[in-house]
Amino acid sequence: MTPLMMAMRPAMNRYLGGFGEAGKSIDAKYFTVDETPELQRTVSETEAINAAFGSGDVVLVDGIKCMPSPVVATIIRQADDSCDVKIFCADTGEIKTESGVKASQIRRVST
Repeated sequence: MTPLMMAMRPAMNRYLGGFGEAGKSIDAKYFTVDETPELQRTVSETEAINAAFGSGDVVLVDGIKCMPSPVVATIIRQADDSCDVKIFCADTGEIKTESGVKASQIRRVST
């Protein structure tokens, strides 16, 4: 698993509801086979996700107080030497804004 996926895992598990898919069969594209029809995400769900994580560059940030390892973050404001970022804190289960994150703590994610 890549460092990016490992960093995103707590947020994705919380959003997707944990490990409820365990034990189900997997198709050729590594998705679980579901007995119910595929549901489309509603506009309100999409808006809620965008409101929670914001829009901006996605980066890895070292040295965040509630995370012992790098955390996936969205840059919401950038100044000369620092940024404000939005992160998911696995300890509290909240999406938090961290202000004054130094540029040296930020690693750009290549896609």
